[in-house]
Amino acid sequence: MKRFRGALFVITILFTAGSCSRSGNDHMAEGHSKLKGHDYKGAIEEFTKAIEMNPTSAPAYHNRGYAKKLMGAYTDAIEDYTKAIELEPNDGGHFAGRGGAYGLAGDKEKACADLRKGKELGYAKGEEEIQKYCN
Repeated sequence: MKRFRGALFVITILFTAGSCSRSGNDHMAEGHSKLKGHDYKGAIEEFTKAIEMNPTSAPAYHNRGYAKKLMGAYTDAIEDYTKAIELEPNDGGHFAGRGGAYGLAGDKEKACADLRKGKELGYAKGEEEIQKYCN
């Protein structure tokens, strides 16, 4: 009987621990929530946890880059957008995000190149930034 109780205790602990762990998607959702609440540091922490759980998640790198850009950490944002581009080279949104970060960092040439690449890949929301940095 003691052996049975011990086994049941271990199974209960394992089940409880498994049900309490959070997934990468949970961290992504929490990161988005923190972005909406202007808690950029908290968002970065959540997106970092999502990256730790799935290091090939381009959206996690993109979103962390966006939060860093909003905090004014342009160099760090560019690094995250670059990683997102490495993982998903045909996503124009990653190029547009990095282009915006380059623009805010004062590098209009790189900003323009990335923004145009984003548009070429189908990202339609960057026209205002293209006008700002490419003319």
